[in-house]
Amino acid sequence: MFIVYGVDFAMSYRFFYGVILLLTCGCLLAAEVRVGITSVPLNLNPLYATDANSQNINRITHLSLIDFDEKMTAICDACKVFVEQIKSTGEHQVQFELKDSLKFWDGSKVTAQDIKFSYEYFVSENNKSNHARAFQNIERIELLSDFILNIKFKKFSIENLNNLTLLKILKKSNDGRVIGCGDYRIQEKTALKVVLKPVFNKKKPLLSFKVVKDETTLALKIVNKELHLSLGGISPRKYKWLKENTKDYEFLEIPGTNYKYISFNHKNEHLSKYNIRKAISKLIPRRELLKYKLHNTAVLSSGLFSPSFGKFFIESQKMRFNETEATSLLKEAGYEKIKGKWFFEKKQVSLNWRVSNNKATIEIVNLIKDSLTEFGFDIKVSVQEWGTFMKNVKKGNFDLIMGQWIGFTGPDMMKFIWHSDSVPPKGANRGHYINNEFDKILNFAASKLDEEERNTLYKKAQIMAENDFAYLGMWHPNITWIKRDCVKGVKIFPNGGFLGLRDLKLVCKGND
Repeated sequence: MFIVYGVDFAMSYRFFYGVILLLTCGCLLAAEVRVGITSVPLNLNPLYATDANSQNINRITHLSLIDFDEKMTAICDACKVFVEQIKSTGEHQVQFELKDSLKFWDGSKVTAQDIKFSYEYFVSENNKSNHARAFQNIERIELLSDFILNIKFKKFSIENLNNLTLLKILKKSNDGRVIGCGDYRIQEKTALKVVLKPVFNKKKPLLSFKVVKDETTLALKIVNKELHLSLGGISPRKYKWLKENTKDYEFLEIPGTNYKYISFNHKNEHLSKYNIRKAISKLIPRRELLKYKLHNTAVLSSGLFSPSFGKFFIESQKMRFNETEATSLLKEAGYEKIKGKWFFEKKQVSLNWRVSNNKATIEIVNLIKDSLTEFGFDIKVSVQEWGTFMKNVKKGNFDLIMGQWIGFTGPDMMKFIWHSDSVPPKGANRGHYINNEFDKILNFAASKLDEEERNTLYKKAQIMAENDFAYLGMWHPNITWIKRDCVKGVKIFPNGGFLGLRDLKLVCKGND
C-alpha cells in the first residue's frame, strides 16, 4: 500500500474511479441549457435593472405580484387571485391573496408583510432605486392577514397595476443580505456569462446565458449546436438562412410588442406641415422593405400597439407607396419641383436624418434615403455613436430619426411620447408634437373608470396621432427565438420576456 501526501493510495484510486464513473453516466453533472443573448445584462440588482436582458433575467430569479401572459394581459404571478376596486370617486385599490406555497431561497414562507417590506425597500431614499417613481401613486399597503394584502393608490391610473411588475418580492436574511423567492438564483456572473441554478426543483436544468454580440458568431454557434436557445439578435437575412439550412432546431415566432417608427421634428419648417409628413409617408416602401429586407419577420404598424395588444390594437389607414399622391400633396402646400429637386420659397428642401451606429438601422435608413432623394428631397444622413445620438435626440436636435420603443405595457405610453406636457425634460415627446385635441382625449380617457369607455377613447387618441403622423409607424418586429428540438417546455411571449424559460426540460443526448 502506498501513501502519497498522507492519502491512502488504494482508497484514493477507488474514490477517483467512482467519481469518473459518476461523471461518465452524468449523475454528478446538472443539465445545462446554453442560451445565447446579444447584449450584456448591465445590472441584475432588481432595484436598478433597466436594460431588457437584466429585467428579463430578473423575471426568472425574482417573483412579482403582477406579470403579463401571452396576450399581454396582467396575471398574478405570486398570488392565487387579485381583485380590483375602482370607485366613482377615483379611489383605486387592489386586493391580493398570495399563494401560501411560496418560499424565499432560505426556505421561509412569503407573507403579506414581505410585500410591504419590498415596497418600502424600493421606495427608500437610501436605496435610490431606478423604479421608485413607478410606485409613487401607492398611498399605502394594508395587511389583512398573513397572505392577504390590500394596495391602495392615491388615484386611479391604468398603469397602477402594470407598474407592479417592477416590484420584486424581497426580504432581508439574518445576516443582512437581500434574498428573493424566484425559481432560480444567480450561481455565476462574468462579463459575458450569467448562470442561474434552480433553487427548489433540482431536476430543472441550469440556465447559462452566454453573451454573443456578433451575429455571425451567434449564427455559427447555432449551426455548430453550441447553443440550445438563441433569444433574438439575428438579422432577418441570417434568420432566414438558418431557417432554411439548419437541422434539429425549431424557429419560434410571435408578433412582438415593440414599435419601430420614424419620428418627425414637428418644429422643422417643412415637417410641421401635415401635407409634407403625409407625402413622406407615401414615399417609403414599407411593404417592400418588410418583404425583401426583413423577410417578413415583422408586421406593418397601424398604430403604436401591435396585434398582441388585443384591446388597444387599431387598424387605421394602410399607407401605400404612391409618388403621384406625394407630388400632389407637396404642390398643394406650395412646393415646386425645379430640375428634379423640391423647393419652397426658392429654398431647396433639406432634412437632417440622425442615425445611431446600428448596422441594421443604417441599412434601412439608407434605403429610405435613396427613395426620398430620388423623389427630389435633399437628405443628409448623420451616423453617430449611441451616446452622441441620444444626446441629440433628447435635445430635439434632428429633423428625422428612426427609433424603437420597447417594454411598454399600456396606453400611458401615448402620453409619454406625444402629449404636449411630455416635451423634454418632462417626457419623451422629443419631436415636439403638439395637438390640443389629442391631449384632451387622452386626459379624458385617463379619467374614465369604465374600462370599455376608457379603451374606446384611447383608441380614438391613437387613431388621431396615427392619422396626424405624430410618428410615421413602420412595423412591429416579431419575437424570433431559435431552439434545439431537444429543449422542451419553452413559451414565447410578445414582449420577449424570459418567463417562458422557467419550466424547461432538456432531453438532449450526450454533450448536445
